[in-house]
Amino acid sequence: MSPEIPGWSPALERSFKEVLYRFLEEVQATKAALYLMASDGSYVLVTQYGFGKRDLLAAQHRPGEPLVELVRELRSVARAFNDPAEIPDLLPYLEGAGTARILVAPLFGASSILGFVDVRDKGRRREFGSDDLVRASRIAGDLLDLIRRVHLYPELEEEAPAPAPLPGPPGSEPTTLPDGTVLDEEALASLLRNAAGLAVAACRHTLAVTLASGGSAETAVFGVGEPGAEEIEAIKTHQVQHLRRLGHLVGNGEEWTVTVRQIPGASAGGSRGVIATSVLQGRRDWALVASVVGEVVEQVEAQLTGLVEMAGHLASECELRFARRLAIRRIVATDSGAPEALIQHSEAVSRLAWAIARVLRLPARDAEDAALAGYLHDMGMKEIVTGSRYRNPSPGAEERQLYRRHVQAGEKLLNELGLPRLANVVRHHHERWDGTGYPDRLSGESIPLLSRIVHVAEVYDVLVSSSSYRKPVPRERALAILKAAAGHQFDPRILTALERVVA
Repeated sequence: MSPEIPGWSPALERSFKEVLYRFLEEVQATKAALYLMASDGSYVLVTQYGFGKRDLLAAQHRPGEPLVELVRELRSVARAFNDPAEIPDLLPYLEGAGTARILVAPLFGASSILGFVDVRDKGRRREFGSDDLVRASRIAGDLLDLIRRVHLYPELEEEAPAPAPLPGPPGSEPTTLPDGTVLDEEALASLLRNAAGLAVAACRHTLAVTLASGGSAETAVFGVGEPGAEEIEAIKTHQVQHLRRLGHLVGNGEEWTVTVRQIPGASAGGSRGVIATSVLQGRRDWALVASVVGEVVEQVEAQLTGLVEMAGHLASECELRFARRLAIRRIVATDSGAPEALIQHSEAVSRLAWAIARVLRLPARDAEDAALAGYLHDMGMKEIVTGSRYRNPSPGAEERQLYRRHVQAGEKLLNELGLPRLANVVRHHHERWDGTGYPDRLSGESIPLLSRIVHVAEVYDVLVSSSSYRKPVPRERALAILKAAAGHQFDPRILTALERVVA
């Protein structure tokens, strides 16, 4: 009998299976199996797609077994093997399922392997490529986020948040580029993940991404083995030439820091004297530059072209994110029927909801939606109340019933605007943890997570805001009031996150 994973349930399996299915959608694999670490250190199969009854798929992998040893060697990097002969120890296991190709995606957190995904055979007998590794790494990251959110491994929750791989541009707002595009923190992090994926796919290459700003520069280097000092200096010299064309004066001294990220694998070996460099995004005061070092000109240039295309795609995604934010702000700001107090409250709740989502380490998209839903949560209020009736400090029974309708009104408006995900968050932001809220009397985890976040943020702002319909209270008093309702009105975990935000 396989050991159990504390806290695992059929409901959790459904959630994890939804994420696992993305390996079939985005990587176009035909089979995927998720293993998680049990209390005895073995890895237990918790859910899978595509494997038949006749396929040799282990229900459990113990420490020391070939697949576990491979995962530990990879640590945090996804790796594909298109020729089973590359991993002879696994050959009998793969042949048992008639498998020709395997992609392994470790789930690395809290300084240990918490699980891994065994992905097999891309459709139409195609080989796994570098793009597949990038996608697999992204899905593995989302699985880790889900593990954290459902509290399967306490050590993962206690782990300190990792610092940003590269600092964002100066200031709190993303940098606007000359052609009107923007590049934010999410895009920078995604670019570095992609660079790591490319380095894995071409293990004889070194990839270096540099962020230059204000006369200083920071470089992340990805490659197999430790690059030599001569190679680092060659990369710097090459990049300085490109930066000077943009007007950047960056030297090779203390103002230029380099972080090396070794990719597990065979030794790179050989002389790698070919360097190709390109400015990915940039202007006079801020630039992102990439270099590829290898042996064959055509291969090096192909890798660099891949990075340039990724940067362009990520910049386009940033444009869409900011266009969406701007459109939502204008929906509220240009509405003459919206009371000023409502706009101030919306902005405060949006900032709080975003900060809480960040403390909870939700994926970037969820943090973004938390902020937008916080901004729009009372959008339906203007449809049912105006002027002095908004935030009446002593509403009667009839007015209370009227106020409650604002969640459905907001949901309807957002659905009409083509924002169904935000509409669902707004509909449920007055549900209560104990099931006594409205409109659907949902309880506990059945309430959308972002709705629970907006609910906590909204009540906190009502308590502390000078524009509120009630006399504001000090921060400590507001937290005490909310904590007294933990487990009744509010999700206790979100209150803990709020404490960290306002501390």
